[in-house]
Amino acid sequence: VEAEGDDVRLARILGYRAWICLFQADIRSALVDARGALEKAERVGDPSLIAAAIGGMATAESRAGEFTPGLLERGVEIEEQLGLVLEYRESPSVALTRRLVGHGELAQARAILEKMDASAAVRGDQRFRGLVAGNLARLEWFAGNWPTAVDLTNRAAEINEQTNPAHAPAYTGRLRALGEVDLGLVEQARSSGEAALSASEAMSDREWTILTLGVLGRLELLLGDVEAALGYLRELPGQLLSMGYNDPTAPLWADAVEALVAADELDQAWSVLESYEANAHRLGSPWAIAAAARCRGLLAAREGDLSAAFAALERSLAELDGLPFPLERGRTLLCLGTVRRQAQQKRAAREALKEAVGIFEGLGARLWAERARAELRRVSGR
Repeated sequence: VEAEGDDVRLARILGYRAWICLFQADIRSALVDARGALEKAERVGDPSLIAAAIGGMATAESRAGEFTPGLLERGVEIEEQLGLVLEYRESPSVALTRRLVGHGELAQARAILEKMDASAAVRGDQRFRGLVAGNLARLEWFAGNWPTAVDLTNRAAEINEQTNPAHAPAYTGRLRALGEVDLGLVEQARSSGEAALSASEAMSDREWTILTLGVLGRLELLLGDVEAALGYLRELPGQLLSMGYNDPTAPLWADAVEALVAADELDQAWSVLESYEANAHRLGSPWAIAAAARCRGLLAAREGDLSAAFAALERSLAELDGLPFPLERGRTLLCLGTVRRQAQQKRAAREALKEAVGIFEGLGARLWAERARAELRRVSGR
């Protein structure tokens, strides 16, 4: 109100308030403010202000599962041409790496983040380096490099203790827990997840509260405790949708569907899946499209429609061909092997399950490998 008529200040105020709304998981409000910031910046015509507004806009859109064609690329071009040093939350290049990861372009995203880290090191910006380390940890989780991801979260935590960004323990703790879950480090994952949950709740950080609950639910699902998993996961997709949080690269969407299927809550599973599929296709993320197809295969198989299940699982594998998402491929092969066993296709079931075991063992995914070996024993009858 006090800045009325001052478009420079209004652009910065609205951009900052949009960022606050993201922590509250109020995505619709974040989008309104981010669009307002960009409108003010365009009116001023200052390239650095425009680039910062585009970075904030792209960040809000990523949570909404949307993107404005060409906008982010324009922001990156301005940032690079002018050699701008922007805040982490304002950088179009940072926002670009998030989109690249969801599209399987991990090498390009890694190169951008590593370049940004080196530049921050030269100028002595430790806070920026801590945030980049967290982003790299997310990337390495998708790549299946979980020990590296955990190391990066530890590095980020060490830096954050010095620079003291208040939300960092929630962010890094949730990422560390995610890597520990998939490595089968049960007690460490539970400890990291509970610490991250405590930090996010203390700040009223709704986004990281929900995402961390999703990780704790994933742990229980992997341990085979479906009831405990649903205690965490059942309500989360509905909460996200009610807030306009449609980012399909959050792992909890697929985990929630799998838990609902395992509990025979099929109507709710279909409801979540339909929203998940729509968001995955709208964003065009092959990782999310493949995960949603895997979920459709699980649901169809549970309902006894094996032909539909096979079709969905084959679509998932086709989507993953040539992409660096090994865990998702392994999970789809595990599902495919299970459905083939149900269809009495024992030889084909063994082939899929053996490939899944090989992927999981190569990743160091102890609990995932145990699940695949248990299913393989069911095929063999031993």
